[in-house]
Amino acid sequence: MELVLAKTTVPQKVLPREEHGKPLILPTYARLSVSAGALRIKATLRGPEDEWFTSNDPELPTIEITLLKQDIRHLRTGDTWRPGDYTDYQGRHPIEYPAAVLAIRDPLGVENELYFTFASTDANNPDYWIKVLVKLICEELGVSEIPF
Repeated sequence: MELVLAKTTVPQKVLPREEHGKPLILPTYARLSVSAGALRIKATLRGPEDEWFTSNDPELPTIEITLLKQDIRHLRTGDTWRPGDYTDYQGRHPIEYPAAVLAIRDPLGVENELYFTFASTDANNPDYWIKVLVKLICEELGVSEIPF
């Protein structure tokens, strides 16, 4: 499943880097899957000058973030994400996408929780992919859903 990894509170130095040291710049596209009791996030690495919506190019390098079931606290649904100053086709209203916020254990124990925000930008039915995310994380990993 592909969503936009919109933002995170995980410090950049804690996140994995590409083999040449290229950091993860958000927002970017990410593919999510569950296997062996873990959530796998394969995030696309884009350049700082690139627009986020071009980051679904399969030729771009990726990094993988693996979150073990025991490190995932909960998934909060009903949130929204605004990608900067983008507006609708008439230029009147800011674009908002449905989003879900995944709370994880802070690996260094400084904060109670750290967060990853995922958004669906599907033009026809963006809520559908958030529901798929809930099914993937809550049903397959047994993580609780907290409505916003």
